[in-house]
Amino acid sequence: MSRRALVAAMLTGTAARAADLPITLPRSATWDMRSTAGHRHRILLGWPKAPAPPGGYPALLLLDGHTSFPIATALARQQEARGAQSLTEPAVLVGLTYPEEAAPSGDGVDGRSRDYTLPAAGAPAGTGGADAFLDFVEQLLLPDIAARLPLDRDRLALFGHSYGGLCALHAFFTRPALFRATIAASPSIWWGNGAVLAEESRFAGALPPGTARRRLLITVGSREQRSAEEIAALPPARQERARMSNMVGRAGDLAARLSGLGPEGPEVAFVNFPGEDHGSVIAPAIGRAVRFALAR
Repeated sequence: MSRRALVAAMLTGTAARAADLPITLPRSATWDMRSTAGHRHRILLGWPKAPAPPGGYPALLLLDGHTSFPIATALARQQEARGAQSLTEPAVLVGLTYPEEAAPSGDGVDGRSRDYTLPAAGAPAGTGGADAFLDFVEQLLLPDIAARLPLDRDRLALFGHSYGGLCALHAFFTRPALFRATIAASPSIWWGNGAVLAEESRFAGALPPGTARRRLLITVGSREQRSAEEIAALPPARQERARMSNMVGRAGDLAARLSGLGPEGPEVAFVNFPGEDHGSVIAPAIGRAVRFALAR
């Protein structure tokens, strides 16, 4: 092949590749919003084929939406395609994430570390913004979505994993009327020396009206917690952190305490996924969250 023919072939291939189309998701949209503090958020929205019921669609909000939204959308639509045999109701799905250029933020902290964590003594600067983030969700995001699609504000659910799970617990304890169902997957209960446990104590000491109608699912992977032998083999600087995190034990203990609040307490479920670690547990946790939040 002559050099001219080779160059022509290369250019033809380049043109073909340039014509490739991006992957798109039917019945979805994305846009950016700013909080009152000026923080940028990227919103991912998906809706079902089915028309909205008279009271509006239920909705599942998913933190770390860049990961959770595609998984949840695929699972929810698979269920919707089953028609009358579906285990879940058609619902609006909302992923919350960040524009790539907005992470990390100007203070050197990534958006999720800022937005999903609680104020705590000794916590890194720029963290602890969960309340401001939930204000954004409640006061700006939900009205925006309700202007686009009919929503049933009494049938909202929230999913979060890791720091997102911590934020979900914070919302459950401090804004119990906001979400009917809450799913805290592998929650970072250890954050701030267990700061969320003080919120649990206040919640349990004076259950808000309507608590019995609220539902909470806590999930964890069995391999998220190291054995005593594994901890002993770690460098000394990492041993204390491994003991403190106690992911499986803390999650199970919290679920047990909340389950014991009696008939006026919330409906609580706990799932320990065998063989899953902090990363691999995300997909099964989302699958269970979709069923828990949107069950018929």
